[in-house]
Amino acid sequence: MSFGCSGEGLRERKRRLTRARLQEAALRLVAEHGLEAVTVDDISAAVDVSSRTFFNYFPTKEDALAGDQGWLPPAEEVRRILLDERSPELVADLQRVLHVALPGLAARREEMQLRRTVFERHPTLLRAALAVFLTEELRLQAVVTERLAGASPSLPRLVAVLTTSVLRATLDTWMADDPGDEQQLADRLDDALVQLRGLFAPVTT
Repeated sequence: MSFGCSGEGLRERKRRLTRARLQEAALRLVAEHGLEAVTVDDISAAVDVSSRTFFNYFPTKEDALAGDQGWLPPAEEVRRILLDERSPELVADLQRVLHVALPGLAARREEMQLRRTVFERHPTLLRAALAVFLTEELRLQAVVTERLAGASPSLPRLVAVLTTSVLRATLDTWMADDPGDEQQLADRLDDALVQLRGLFAPVTT
């Protein structure tokens, strides 16, 4: 997912919307017809753009299906919470980061459900999807490394992986909720973190 910016220009907004439409078309067509039956030309035609335009956004149809699954808030917001306005407890600050991301994630519920359906039918797509998630994970790890300067080198990696895992598990259970609104997502996230705190002592710095 892409977090919007108030200073975003018209050209960039059009690019972002075209990218989103290509992703949506790819998911919808593959859900309806299957992975092998859908071509880049089909996806492009559904959005009324050329195949050349498609390749300006994605190198393959698999990349379009993996989509923009970024879940972190903008970099400056992550740094503000984890570094500039840090609390004594890292887990509490990570919870704040996740809560900032929740509105955008809740708005993408239908897209995420469709993507899960497509990936369950076509497990070969999981590699591309996991690569997107890994990019976000590494972005979080870089900030946590600054936060935990001097700690064991493995600790920031562990924190990033654990945070990502909590979010993914929360999203999986939330998507089965009815109606599955933003408040339910927030409640599930908080409950997961409470349970995690019961298993492990908080990481503080």
